[in-house]
Amino acid sequence: MARGDAVIDIDIDPFAARAARWRGLLRIGVPVMGVVLTIVVILAIAVYADQANRRGALALTEDVLAALDARISEQTASYFGPAARALVIGKFLAEGEPPGERREVVEKYSIGALKEISQAAAFIFGDQDGNFMMVRRGDAGGIDTKLIRNAPNQRDVLWVRRNPAGDEIAREEDPSDTFDPRTRPWYQRASISDAMSWTDVYAFYTADQPGVTASLRYTGIDGRVFVFGVDITLAELSRFLGSLKIGKTGRAMIIDGDGRMIAHPQLWRILRRGGESGAAGLMTARIDEIGDDVAAGAYDRFRTEGPGHRSVTVGDRRYVATFTPLNAAGRDWSVLIVAPEDDFISFVGRNNRIGLIMSLVIVALAALGATLLVRQGLRGDRVTRLMLERSRVMGRQGAALDHLADQTDLLDPSSDSPPEVLTETAADLTGAQRASLWYFLRDGQTLRCADSFDPGASLHVAGMELQRGELRQFFDLVAAGTEIEIADAAGDRRTADLYRLMLAPLGCRSLSVVPMRRHGQVVGAIWLEDPVDTAGSRHVLRILAATAGLRGGDVSAPIPLVGEKHRAAAPEPEEVRSLSADFASHDLGPATLGKALYPELCVFVMRVTDLATATGGVEPTPELIDTITVMVQELAGEQEIPYLKIVGGDIIGAAGFADDPTAASRIANIAVAGRDRLATLFEANGMAPEFRLGIDCGFAVGRSIGGTPRLFNLWGEAVRTARTMATTAFPGSIQTSERAYLRLRQSFLFRARGSFYLPAVGSVQTFILAGRL
Repeated sequence: MARGDAVIDIDIDPFAARAARWRGLLRIGVPVMGVVLTIVVILAIAVYADQANRRGALALTEDVLAALDARISEQTASYFGPAARALVIGKFLAEGEPPGERREVVEKYSIGALKEISQAAAFIFGDQDGNFMMVRRGDAGGIDTKLIRNAPNQRDVLWVRRNPAGDEIAREEDPSDTFDPRTRPWYQRASISDAMSWTDVYAFYTADQPGVTASLRYTGIDGRVFVFGVDITLAELSRFLGSLKIGKTGRAMIIDGDGRMIAHPQLWRILRRGGESGAAGLMTARIDEIGDDVAAGAYDRFRTEGPGHRSVTVGDRRYVATFTPLNAAGRDWSVLIVAPEDDFISFVGRNNRIGLIMSLVIVALAALGATLLVRQGLRGDRVTRLMLERSRVMGRQGAALDHLADQTDLLDPSSDSPPEVLTETAADLTGAQRASLWYFLRDGQTLRCADSFDPGASLHVAGMELQRGELRQFFDLVAAGTEIEIADAAGDRRTADLYRLMLAPLGCRSLSVVPMRRHGQVVGAIWLEDPVDTAGSRHVLRILAATAGLRGGDVSAPIPLVGEKHRAAAPEPEEVRSLSADFASHDLGPATLGKALYPELCVFVMRVTDLATATGGVEPTPELIDTITVMVQELAGEQEIPYLKIVGGDIIGAAGFADDPTAASRIANIAVAGRDRLATLFEANGMAPEFRLGIDCGFAVGRSIGGTPRLFNLWGEAVRTARTMATTAFPGSIQTSERAYLRLRQSFLFRARGSFYLPAVGSVQTFILAGRL
């Protein structure tokens, strides 16, 4: 049945097919969908957890950095605060002292303060006349005092060296010292304001190291203006910043409003030679000069957007940064902290990876469970199908056995041949393309077909024989009594010759053989060609084989070859069939056809249509085809064959147009000679003998047709039957009809092949022409 261009198989129940599809969907689709949903849910949880953890980690990072900012601010205040307070105390002491005692009091106070305040490098004291005093740390824990008296006509520079106990150990004059406190930033800024002033970072004149100076102005009781200051180095502050742990690679630094470094965890990175006013002392670099692109980029952004927290991307890495002003000390100072974001949230990625691995384990377990569930469901369906199929097979087997039981003549010894029901049952149970019964003749040199059933055509044929000399390995295999299943008979050396001789011409590939025994001896076998299923029907096949073994009849008389000298053993045709059915069915006879009717014509057909197969799929060369044609023409000339025609891959020859008693022999001679020469030619070219010949004798019609020149054409029963004989012959063999056999048996050797069905004629015996007697 068909609708439109859709072809519908009416043998399939649509409801059962729909139920099977839904069952398969439930068996496979539901577990697979469960695994997919599990994966989706796990991925959604993983994405949400990753984002939430990152947000939480970054929020925690901001809190940590804020705490660090506060700590650095507190530390900076505690770093600069003691020195600033000491400066205020010193100013108070200096203000109340008379001019003659002011220097000694300030010097003693400075020495004591230096011992208690480690970050103070020196206390300095200058006035409006250029007089100067500096108390600083000396070598080996001592104290050095520098005194400059700047009189109108005389300048004295004196160094007083003291040991750690405070005892004076040396005095040195330095007339080359040109230092003038009034030119220094600490003096100039303090002299114009009563508030404490802070310098920018500069190089200390005497110590040659960067630092800042806090200074205060005061007026003495004599009305003179003085400036009292304290030098604070930045090394200790940098060491403090270096001690902070900010993630793995984070860093904090102090920067002034002009971008100059105040302190850095790595002090050596910010020191540069070259100071203010042409001085060559050590100075700190600007932030864009220290080779830290992340810090420089963050500073530029904060300078534009203002203080706060920012996320900065440099290259392919993200950084967190904070910028906080310092109000406790210095002049427009700020704390800058930068750290890679991964330093704070790397644990999030690590935990996510661990979680993902655990999730994958869960997915794998879920997939394994789903696989087992699907497998179990499919196995259940398969078992159900097998049980149903087994039930159907058992039903067929039971029906077959019931049918056998109903055969009253199944074991009738008076019957000469086994009943046809045996091959029909074997073909029906196994779905074989052909089922046949073969018996050994008593000498074991011949296998004879007692019955062969073709389910497609519903035909039974019998009488075909095979000789041990042709199929020695296969004969030994059958005689051994072994059940065999050969899927590729062409590729098995035991059945390769049988495939070429029997199976290939019939289009079969596989073969199943069940031995037949009688009294413990192998008497033959059941052949099944291209069976669909033999495993489920094996025991029934054995029953059939046992029954056929008992019903083999008398197979003691060998029939090796058929000819005039062996006429006693020849299977004579029961009757000579008329091969003029086509003419009779159309009321055609000699009176109607006249001279166009040839009632005793002998025809041979040589079919060479499989040259491409014989040459491995390669088209034959024109030279080979020409050689075959010339050879047939030469043979036709030698045998005086009057009619020779080539039609496609068929070469047709005919003789006996007149009353010619030798016509059949000449046709047989050209067939035998052609077979032998073609076999030699094919072998010389490395090809299998893919050619076949057929002979028939009987009625044919021939006459000249067409215009000028007129062409003689031959057709009819004999031509068609000869072509059928060639089509169904074994490769490399000559197959003849009954009529041809009856005419040639006195001079040629034959062997019976079996029965064939011809349209409008019925079943006829066929023979294989072996050669001349």
